Amino acid sequence: MAMPPMERLSNIVAGSALQAPKAAEYTYDTSSVIKADIGRIWASSGTPTSTLALLLAIAEAESGFQNTTGVTGDMGVFQFSPTTWDWACDGEPFNIKDNTLCAIKQIENNQLWHWDASRNDRENYQGWFSRLAPEVQAFVLRRDILCSCVAYVVSKGYKLPLIKTPTDLKSNAMPRIGTLALLRYPIGGGHIAIVRKVTAGGIEIDDANFRRCRETKGRFISWETFERVGRGFYSSP
Repeated sequence: MAMPPMERLSNIVAGSALQAPKAAEYTYDTSSVIKADIGRIWASSGTPTSTLALLLAIAEAESGFQNTTGVTGDMGVFQFSPTTWDWACDGEPFNIKDNTLCAIKQIENNQLWHWDASRNDRENYQGWFSRLAPEVQAFVLRRDILCSCVAYVVSKGYKLPLIKTPTDLKSNAMPRIGTLALLRYPIGGGHIAIVRKVTAGGIEIDDANFRRCRETKGRFISWETFERVGRGFYSSP
């Protein structure tokens, strides 16, 4: 399963977002200035208000609207790790606009897992999820479905037995439209997908979380490839 590099250790230690002071040339005078900058950058991005709500909640939870370096080396107001910045972002991590534009891109691509460490509340610390209005929380929870291939097929109306992982499903069907393809990848492990087309050359599938927390429609798997990564097909009783 194609997956980006694993993320960092948490900056959240003993209930607070710990920060190492950045050199003066990288730091705005006040958090209110950075908050206003984020709003202006968002306004020119053409993205929905849910994205702005997430930007503000994440920035407050991660850095307190400070353009700083975290104790684990994460950078800027949205606290991207150096590894993430290299493969996912453009520009300079301590440039407010560049850091915010990368955060917008990740939010729009449903890559909220970057900020899993600051998502939930804990003792003396409020995570970004609880800072959101109920309608934005509901939006996030709907998008969470794309972070699980099992949750995705269930959301499409398939009934599955109680399983711990996709590998618990046993093949019980022939390949046809509407069955589930059972897959196993060297990186990522077990996976399931909805078969949308069967051809002489292979199958087309719809799935989620083949690319982390994203939906894929019409992905083609040849029979030759299926011999390497396929475990069979499943149909709900």
